[in-house]
Amino acid sequence: MIVAAEDVRRSKPDPGPYRTALRRLGLHGPSGCVAIEDSPGGIAAARAAGLAVLGVATSMPAGRLRRAGAFAVVPSLRGARGIERLLRRRAAGWRS
Repeated sequence: MIVAAEDVRRSKPDPGPYRTALRRLGLHGPSGCVAIEDSPGGIAAARAAGLAVLGVATSMPAGRLRRAGAFAVVPSLRGARGIERLLRRRAAGWRS
């Protein structure tokens, strides 16, 4: 699913891009969804749309992403098993 700048009125940190993606996916809300973001603005957008956020510290320090609201931060998207484990743990205690 791709939502480009021309698909929404405002870009991140506005939650519009995430809300548009949820609607296009046929979802009635963010429950059970996780956004993957690498910037505080992206995290703000996802959280404003009600999503939990996994931070990826490729362009920002991990601490900054945690302070912005990521529930966890990984150094990269390599090593999918570790990410899958994080997501399973998050899903087990899902509240957002």
